[in-house]
Amino acid sequence: GSFLLSIFPRAWRRQLRMPGWLGPMASLFRPPLLVRTLGLEFVWFTLSFGWYGLMLWLPEYFTRLGTEGGGEEGSGSDAAAAVSPPTHVYTENLLVAIANLPGNVASAFMVDWLGRRRTLATCM
Repeated sequence: GSFLLSIFPRAWRRQLRMPGWLGPMASLFRPPLLVRTLGLEFVWFTLSFGWYGLMLWLPEYFTRLGTEGGGEEGSGSDAAAAVSPPTHVYTENLLVAIANLPGNVASAFMVDWLGRRRTLATCM
């Protein structure tokens, strides 16, 4: 970090410095919290992929697979394979994201009311 600041002119250094509110967040990416932060980022990514990737996109995949003749032998035709089925996957993703908002707000209040451990245990 300090090496990068030293190669820029002095006037630029002031602009490149981290704002005060980013300091606590930057400490998440330094030892001893670095390992926990990276682990939590991995868990967050895999859970998000599992929910959005599998639960929302998998039905669309099976719909397309069925239309292209992936089901019983002889069930697909060339005409059906050439035409993609109508997709509503983006609309479904938007609706799920909107439906998640009240739960996210409610869980923020629950953390204040019940505490984070009880909220986590209740929501799992």
